[in-house]
Amino acid sequence: MAWIDRIEQPRLAVCASLLLLNIAVGIMVIYSVVSNNQAIQSTSTNKLIQEIKMIYDEQLTKLTDDGTGDSKRKAILQEVRKQPDMKPAILNLLKPVAYLTGLDFDGRIESENDTFVRNWVPFVAHGGRQLMSNGMRYDHGSIIVPTPGVYAVESHVKFYTENNRRRETEIDFHHSIMRYNAIKQTSQPALADIMSENKNDVIEGGCLEYSSNIHGLLELNAGDQLIVKVSHLKPLQHDRDWHYFGLYMV
Repeated sequence: MAWIDRIEQPRLAVCASLLLLNIAVGIMVIYSVVSNNQAIQSTSTNKLIQEIKMIYDEQLTKLTDDGTGDSKRKAILQEVRKQPDMKPAILNLLKPVAYLTGLDFDGRIESENDTFVRNWVPFVAHGGRQLMSNGMRYDHGSIIVPTPGVYAVESHVKFYTENNRRRETEIDFHHSIMRYNAIKQTSQPALADIMSENKNDVIEGGCLEYSSNIHGLLELNAGDQLIVKVSHLKPLQHDRDWHYFGLYMV
C-alpha cells in the first residue's frame, strides 16, 4: 500500500497546482474585463463632457452676440437639434433661463401705487439672487428674451397689510406680468391676477396677507420684454424675500 500512496501524492499535487492555476487565470481574466469596461466607460464619459462643453460654448457665443444677429438666434436650436447624439437633457442646457428673487427697499422707490417692479435684488456673486443664462438680459426690472420660442413664465408676490379695521374700505391688489412686443412695439398684460381684501373676520388692528401667483406659457419673440406690475408696492416690503419672477424656454 505504500507504493500506492507514493503514486497518489504526486497526482494530488498536480491536481492542486492545476486548480490554483485555473483560479489565477480566472481572476486575471475578470480583472482584465473589468478594467477594460471601466476604461471604456471613463473614456466615453470624458468624451461626452467635452462635447457638451464645446457645443455649450459655441451656442452661448451665438446667443450673446451683440450685433443684429436675430437670424443667428432663430437658427440656434435648429442647429443644435441636428446633432445626431444630442439628448433632451443636453438641449435643456442651451435654453434661455432667467430668475429673479427678493426686492430691495433700501433705495428710493419711484412710485408706490400702480407701478412696475424694478427693485429686484441685484446680482452679487456666483449663486446670488439673479440668474441670467444663455442670452437672457436684465434691464431695470425687465427680462429681455434673446430668441423666439415658447416660454414658461411665473411670478409670485405677497401683499402684507397692518393695522386693519373691519370698518375700513376694502381694496383690490393687482398683480400682472406686462409684455412688450418687440415686433408690434406694443405693451399689454400677458398674465394677471387680482386679490381682494377681506376684513370681515379680522382682529382689530391685526395683520393680513394675500399671496398671488401667476404662471403660464407665452410664445415670445426675440427682443420681447417682460416685467412685473403691481397696484401697491409698499405691502410687498414686509416679506421682501418672498417674491420672485422668472421664465425659461420649454
